Amino acid sequence: MAKKQEYNASSIKALDQRTHLIKRMSLTFGAEGGTPENPFSTQKSVAIREITDNSVDEVIGGYAERIKVSFFKDGSVEVQDNGRGLPVDIGVNSNNEKVSGIILTLGTINSGGKFSNDSTRFSGGLNGLGAASTNFVAARTDITVYRNNKKYTLSFKEGKPGFFDKPDDPEAKFTELTDLTYVKEEKDTRPAKEKKAWKTGTVIKTWLDENVFTSKYPVNRLDITERLRGTTFLLPGLEIEVYNEVDLIEVDGVEKPRVDKFKFEGGISELVKLNQNKDPLSEIIHLEARETYKEIVPVLQDNGQIKNEEVDRVVIAEVAMSWDVGYDYSMESYVNTIRTRLGGVHETAFERALTNAFTEKISSMRGMLPASMQLKPNFEDFSEGLTVVLSVKISEPQFTGQAKEELGGREAQRAIQKLLTDVFTKFANASKNDAQMRIIGKKISDATKAREAEKEARDIKRQKNKLESSTALPHKLVDCEITHTEDSELYIVEGDSARGALKAARYSSHQALLPIRGKIVNTNKQTLQKVLANQEVQDIIRSLDAGVGKDFDTDKLRYGRVFFGTDADVDGGAISVLLTMLFWDLFRPMIEEGRVYQLLTPLFLITPRKKGMGNLYALNDIEFEEITRKLDKDGIKYDVKRLKGLGEAGAKVLNETAMNPSTRTVKQITLTDIEKAQKMLDITLGSDVKPRKDWIERNPYEGMNLD
Repeated sequence: MAKKQEYNASSIKALDQRTHLIKRMSLTFGAEGGTPENPFSTQKSVAIREITDNSVDEVIGGYAERIKVSFFKDGSVEVQDNGRGLPVDIGVNSNNEKVSGIILTLGTINSGGKFSNDSTRFSGGLNGLGAASTNFVAARTDITVYRNNKKYTLSFKEGKPGFFDKPDDPEAKFTELTDLTYVKEEKDTRPAKEKKAWKTGTVIKTWLDENVFTSKYPVNRLDITERLRGTTFLLPGLEIEVYNEVDLIEVDGVEKPRVDKFKFEGGISELVKLNQNKDPLSEIIHLEARETYKEIVPVLQDNGQIKNEEVDRVVIAEVAMSWDVGYDYSMESYVNTIRTRLGGVHETAFERALTNAFTEKISSMRGMLPASMQLKPNFEDFSEGLTVVLSVKISEPQFTGQAKEELGGREAQRAIQKLLTDVFTKFANASKNDAQMRIIGKKISDATKAREAEKEARDIKRQKNKLESSTALPHKLVDCEITHTEDSELYIVEGDSARGALKAARYSSHQALLPIRGKIVNTNKQTLQKVLANQEVQDIIRSLDAGVGKDFDTDKLRYGRVFFGTDADVDGGAISVLLTMLFWDLFRPMIEEGRVYQLLTPLFLITPRKKGMGNLYALNDIEFEEITRKLDKDGIKYDVKRLKGLGEAGAKVLNETAMNPSTRTVKQITLTDIEKAQKMLDITLGSDVKPRKDWIERNPYEGMNLD
């Protein structure tokens, strides 16, 4: 029996703020996600973002329009803004002690200026944790404040205020502050040009303590830069400069620090334009709306007590979107300028609002959604070719974690969905937008029709699987002893006579035979339903035993390679082309992985009468003329047999020309240009006759260009 552990006051550990932060790092900076595949520390990146978010909040409040972020080669990061500057006067902390405003804001956990209930404040930092927490897990942080035409400075070591005796050295001697109201005050001696650009504001330079983070990977400088770039679209007029001494660039053969400057006056519409990968199909739709809702939250009272009260909240949603000719979906969402990479309730609200509002309009438009359609548009249909930037401003957003990458909150979702539904409905029903809505409606209805066709195909497949046992092989299949290996081979041959001849010529250990009758169904002319109803197609599917279409999996293949064994005449060639089309449509990975081959069996068998000479084979008339001309020249008599079909060749000839890997002649079916190949297949095998006729007229048999 295990020894009982004493439980008393000594069992309880009281941790100081820094130790608690380090012990539970994920509570403040989110889970660490750095991996060898993504060699950047997510926690360190969040720690730096907390500082940049504070500067962005100054911009949101209308107090700043310029930010500079610098990544130095010693690992330090500096963030500067031209906002109001941190408070430098004297305040009171939670212990009723007098301290400077800098210590209150950056040297005290759970303090800040965003705890009061203000439905019009749209800040990213709300918990009094972020930038102060970064300060506590830093080996050194230097704070410089410009205001009142003066320069104020204070440093921190591991969250404790004081001063270092050397600049830019976290290892320098540190003297801890005894008077917590003290801030070093000096005359602002900066050059006039710098003073003009940065008259007031805050500069925070920090060296994160590498010893307290579990990951040894660095800050993700590119991610932070991209987030800042996105912010400039959300706040037109904001100018951000990123100075990077770590990721150097080459200029005229010399490596120099990388400098990126971002300023976009076009707002989120400009970001949509930049994010689109294909040619635009519709104009950029830019809408904005505001909604008020009620929420029960803890409210800080004047007496310092907390009381749950119903308060008014304001949410502002701004969306810019456009469809292009492609099929990819791009969503870039923000909450109070913070990029929400993991989405959240605002993205869900957008999807539902767009689907509901636009579906109602499209359904009423003539020629868009036939009454016979069983399916109605869903967001999957709307997302094809859609590029969206969604920016939400909300007071006290409920992020799902301190990393602030996902928005939560049911009341917020309802409010956002309501306001977006209203503005989408108003846009869709405005007569001036009829042409735009018809373009969008066509895109959506096409996607819905395609999804319905896919559903029908799945239904057909389910029905087929229900009627046929997955283990039942075609009765015509001549199986081999070894299957489900790369060396096992399936020969799809033309007719029962070819099966009989090849059966005597094959290696029964790993070569299987499946005969088909006549020309197989043309998959480029028939619906998938009719293709799958074809008995020959079903036999091939059951023989391969690896699924069909999107469900096809080469790892499950019963045979590692497939050979088309057709007669060496025009009809045989046509069957091979139809089989190629079939495999392209139903078993495409086999062609992409080089698993499909065409047997090049001889059209002529030439038997020299000279002793010691073996059989000679000619694949076509040209080879026949070359061989016989040489034999005639050498005075060698010979016998000729034209092989009308594989069944006439005989076991010995077929073993030599079709089955023996060391002597057979085969052609691997591959596609180096998929788009070009698909175009040719559509021309030659499609249901539209005119393109095929035009192509034949442009490419007569003599010198025909088969490319």
